[in-house]
Amino acid sequence: MGMMCPTCYREYEAGVVTCPSCQRNLTWVEAVSDEARLYGFGGWLIWFALGLVIAFPVIAALGLFTSFRLSGRLYAYYPGMLAVFMIDALFKVVLTIWGFYVVYALVKLMPFAGETARKYLVGRAVYTGLSIVFPFISTLPPIATAVFTGWAIFTAVPSLAFIAVWYVYFKRSKRVEVTYGRPETGGAWLA
Repeated sequence: MGMMCPTCYREYEAGVVTCPSCQRNLTWVEAVSDEARLYGFGGWLIWFALGLVIAFPVIAALGLFTSFRLSGRLYAYYPGMLAVFMIDALFKVVLTIWGFYVVYALVKLMPFAGETARKYLVGRAVYTGLSIVFPFISTLPPIATAVFTGWAIFTAVPSLAFIAVWYVYFKRSKRVEVTYGRPETGGAWLA
């Protein structure tokens, strides 16, 4: 099989130490398998981790702050709204802590961390679905319930898109399979 010199781009035979044309010293590099190349925390996983440890906590904190600031004076008139705010805050805190754990598991290359991430995404989907129902249990007047429900649906759409994209990634990614294993195949850690 002919190889190509990186300096003069002329072809030479495998096993040659110096290029016959330009006399450059040639070094052989062993081919790296896809599994060795993909193993580890990297690629798209970095973007997922940044979303969980930076974007989601910031968005959650801003959402809680603005919700309390804009609706806080109504809590005396609509106590159900305060209860919904507290439930929402609890969900956001739990999801933030869970997200930090998922990132820790991914970075530390813990067995089946990809499966842990998928379970986190299911938890986020459940929270997103519940957030659409929150306005109905807040005892607001019907017009306010309609407005808050519309806003909840508007904010749920990008969240569900985020969840769907990353769920599929963790289900099909070769990097996730090589690095963390899959429970249905016995996992890379059991081999």
